[in-house]
Order: sequence, then C-alpha cells, then structure tokens
Amino acid sequence: MDTLNNLNNLNVPAQYDNRISDKDKIFCETHYKAYKTAKKDLQELEAALENIKGRQINILKNIDDNSYPLDIYIDINNLTSKNVQNKIERVHFEYIGQIVKYFNRNYHISIDLNKIYNEILPNKPERFYFKANGEEFKKYYQEIYLLNIDYKDILKQIFEQLNGRTFQERAIDEIKEKCKKASIDYYGNPIYELKNDTIAFNHYVCFHRKHINLDIWTISESFKEILLALALFETGMIGKYPPCINSILKCSEINNSNIPLDCDKVKQMKLYKNGRVDIKFTSKYYANRFVYEYFEA
Repeated sequence: MDTLNNLNNLNVPAQYDNRISDKDKIFCETHYKAYKTAKKDLQELEAALENIKGRQINILKNIDDNSYPLDIYIDINNLTSKNVQNKIERVHFEYIGQIVKYFNRNYHISIDLNKIYNEILPNKPERFYFKANGEEFKKYYQEIYLLNIDYKDILKQIFEQLNGRTFQERAIDEIKEKCKKASIDYYGNPIYELKNDTIAFNHYVCFHRKHINLDIWTISESFKEILLALALFETGMIGKYPPCINSILKCSEINNSNIPLDCDKVKQMKLYKNGRVDIKFTSKYYANRFVYEYFEA
C-alpha cells in the first residue's frame, strides 16, 4: 500500500498526518493487529474452558462425595475462565499503554495515560463490599467484550493532549517546565544565584558522603531536570546529550568534585560537600541566557 493510501486510512484530522512517521504507523498497526488477535483468542479460550468445566461437572455431579472439587482433573494452576475474563479486560489497558508509552519514549514527552484510559474505556462500576449491582457489571463486561479500540482513536487522544503543538514543541515545553520547577524551593523562592558566568545552586541539589577515603556525591532527581535542560540548551535537540552530561545523568554516584563538561556553552560542573552545585558557562552571555530561557521565561 502506498504512502497516500496509508494517510487516507489514518482517519485523523489532516493537520496530524505529517506528525506520524512510517515507523510510528508500523508500530501502531502491528500492535493493533496483535491486540485484535489476542482478544479473539482469549474469548475463544474462555469459552473452551467453560465448556470443559461444564462437561466435568456433568460427569461428577451425581456422585455424593464432597472430598474433591469437580474440576480436579482439569485444574491447571490459575488457568480459569474467570482469570481469562480478567485478562480480556486488561488487554485493552495494555494495548493503549503500549501505544502511549511508545510515543512518550520516542518523542521524550509525558502524555497522561490515565486520562486516555478515562476517555476511551467504559466506566467500571464501583464494587462495594456488601453491595454490587449485578446488572451494571454485566453491562460493563458486555461493553468490554465488544470493545474494539482502533489505534487512530488513541492517536486522537494523544494529539488532543499536544494541544496544537508538535511532539518536539511539547518535549521542549516539558523540559522547560520541569527545569523551572526544579529551580525553586517549596515556597517558590529561587534556589540559584547568578554570578557572572556561573550559576550557583544552593539548595542541597547534591548529596555528599565519605566512603573510606573517597568523596562520593549523588545528584538529586530534581537537579537532573536542570541537567536535561542544559543538554537541550547546548545541543538544541531533544534526546541528544553531550557526552559528559549524559555520563552524569547515567551515573548513580560521582567521585569527582570538578567535572569538565567540554561544551560550547557549558564549561564545568563543581560539587560541594554542603550540597551546593556550580554550573560554569563559557561566557556570561550564555549564563544569563540560560537563566532567562529556562528559569524566568
């Protein structure tokens, strides 16, 4: 099938078409096929288990002996029609999750998966300990059995959360939002101070400990958001990290207090035992620009 036909079959608004790569479509179409096949096979398995259990009950029910369950000859661990029914319910969640996580992972964004569950899936009735409306649950499971979620329905929800932005624009906005949040304390006060070509972070953004005669630092999770912003500031590209920044992000512990970053804009990171971290830029201009674009804008 040629590209034009692929786009025609992707029944989403025209402005979304150029945001989906061929690789994305192949992923979505493959998982949609696997999802439909799994639903059909699981429903057939549930029916087969019910039939098998029914035949066993018909054979053994006339013997007045309660010393064994009526499915004693067919019991296979947790392979029951009820567990298969639960899996049929879960397969919708897993399918939506695979599609959303794929786009989150590949485009470095944070689409709200629970919001998409709520938009696409039928509402499950609440079950109270002493009271459960059987008719409501029967209707719910009927809807679950008949439900067929086209991957285009999931894409529609993803694009609605993008709110008119491209994947890259959404990713950049998220990095800036997380960086700005990491730059203030609980009360909204800045935890940094701009000093010429250096930004000093004074709010326990790293943690020091002594191991034998070795000084070891751990970077806080919030400060890693600032490091991700520094990577974007340096490269201008989502997911492309300068080697030194990439190494810091991957390391659980650091045993060097002075770390050269060797970038065009970001020069050095210095760690202190009191939890302070200094980021030195190659010029005062870059330091001011980073503060403005990622902390103040």
